[in-house]
Amino acid sequence: MKRATVFLFCIGAIALSSCRKVSNEFILHDPDSIVSSAETILCGKHLQLTKSEHEFRGKVLITCEGEGSVLINLKDGKQTSCHIGYVTPGMEQAFEFNIKNGQCLSAFRDPK
Repeated sequence: MKRATVFLFCIGAIALSSCRKVSNEFILHDPDSIVSSAETILCGKHLQLTKSEHEFRGKVLITCEGEGSVLINLKDGKQTSCHIGYVTPGMEQAFEFNIKNGQCLSAFRDPK
């Protein structure tokens, strides 16, 4: 009986580790300080990003496959958003965006 219990415990531990959920990091660069707040919407969850100097940051636990967005409130009262590309549980990613002229641009496609 003890062997069966240990065996089942080991199988369960292996199964859980293969389905691990990892956090994805979201960074919004705001060099001109025009953003008042930003939040991610991903997997049906909202996360307010934390402001630090000229950027907003946050980590979101990925529990679904799909896409999302970063909703941004500007200090002038306008809003904009950034598209979050496809995410999947178990894949750790970082998404970076820049705010320029009131628009959100991917940091990897942003022409300097």
